[in-house]
Amino acid sequence: MNKFFAIGMSRRCLYMALLCLPLLASAHRQHLSWTEVKLSDDRKSAAITHRLHQHDSTALLKSMGFSNPDLDSLEHLAVLAVYAARNTQFILQNRTLAETDIIGAETEGDFVFVYQEVVEQIATLEKVETSIFMDINPELVNRINLLYKGNINSLKFTAAEGAKDLLRDKLSN
Repeated sequence: MNKFFAIGMSRRCLYMALLCLPLLASAHRQHLSWTEVKLSDDRKSAAITHRLHQHDSTALLKSMGFSNPDLDSLEHLAVLAVYAARNTQFILQNRTLAETDIIGAETEGDFVFVYQEVVEQIATLEKVETSIFMDINPELVNRINLLYKGNINSLKFTAAEGAKDLLRDKLSN
């Protein structure tokens, strides 16, 4: 009987370990924000979506003096949208910043989504830079994925890095 008890005990331990895996995964969430930039085929417009963790968004609002951040509040979402827009720069060949408009923001699941669009012709878009949340967490990594004609060009940003080339040769086809 001890043999059967040992096998049953091993299975119970295995099941308990498997049940705890989602808790461990969520407890060690990677500090990362994502931005997706979809360039139109004619390169005259770009749709921008920032995907921000709610935890980081709440921490940012607290650092800005909001004592009780509420991600369902239009005011707080507007603050996050302006913050994301100001901390992501699209640089043209003439070294000026591309003009963008904020379309809106919403929460879904564990994320805040901020939507923008480039409002001027972006054919001369040369570089991009992002520093979202790096002022409150210097170890954070930001990733920008550029989508153009079915191709994806992924750029990774850390606090120590500046603007990066958009690899125009990869976007020219």
